[in-house]
Amino acid sequence: MRTKRLLPGGAAARTALEDQRVGATGNQYRRPDSAEVRQAKKDWRVRISLPPNSKFAFRTGQPADGAPVEDIGDGLMSFLRDKGLGTDGVVFPYTPQITIAHNARYSEQALTHSNYKNFFYDGSDVSNIQITGIFTCQNSDEARYLMACIQFLRACTKMNFGLEDPAAGTPPTLVRLSGYGEHYIPGSLNCVVTQVSHSMPDDVDYIKYDLGVSYGWMPIQSTLTVSLQPVVSRTRQAAKMLLNDFVKGSYLGKGVYGTSTDDKDGGIF
Repeated sequence: MRTKRLLPGGAAARTALEDQRVGATGNQYRRPDSAEVRQAKKDWRVRISLPPNSKFAFRTGQPADGAPVEDIGDGLMSFLRDKGLGTDGVVFPYTPQITIAHNARYSEQALTHSNYKNFFYDGSDVSNIQITGIFTCQNSDEARYLMACIQFLRACTKMNFGLEDPAAGTPPTLVRLSGYGEHYIPGSLNCVVTQVSHSMPDDVDYIKYDLGVSYGWMPIQSTLTVSLQPVVSRTRQAAKMLLNDFVKGSYLGKGVYGTSTDDKDGGIF
């Protein structure tokens, strides 16, 4: 299992040159690093994070609290911050399988006494992005990390609710998808989480973790599947989307983890 389907840089042993080429060290969950260091290493792991100005989940906290966002709280979400395993969100530890479909919709008209149908263009869209990846837990830190990933993604499917929530009714948060460098997933792509599924196999061992006042068990190997729907605002489409520029690749390589261009609106797919 350690010889294939691995996270970029996931081989058990590498030379310094190989480490530099893939921007990685070690064969487990790597610890990077600030956004600047990730950029310097050209980190191309698949990551589900949050927009830069988000105050949700592992970025909970307001400036009025008098502490940096990443220093507030030691609960489950702290394992997704830079001070946890250093991933700033959910990072798939082994290279996941990703399916992306771009669609053009056409209406059809069957004409009388004709050998062929006529087709009329309606519009285009990008279907749900399906991500399926393997997680392994060889110690309690990795087990806590997996549980934090699951809990974060669960929360991304929920709206604000409850009588004591002043933001009740607010839709689920946007997330940012990045990976494979600067082109395949342009920049950092705005998405909403539409489905999360995780398997608890019956044919593997489990490892215990604790959070101080509570504890749990995670499988040493399991599969996490996430469906993401890309979102591009109508204003952004009207202001920045030109087909000729799209064809030339002008929108590639822009985003939080892509280049020095910090595009806070996310990439255009």
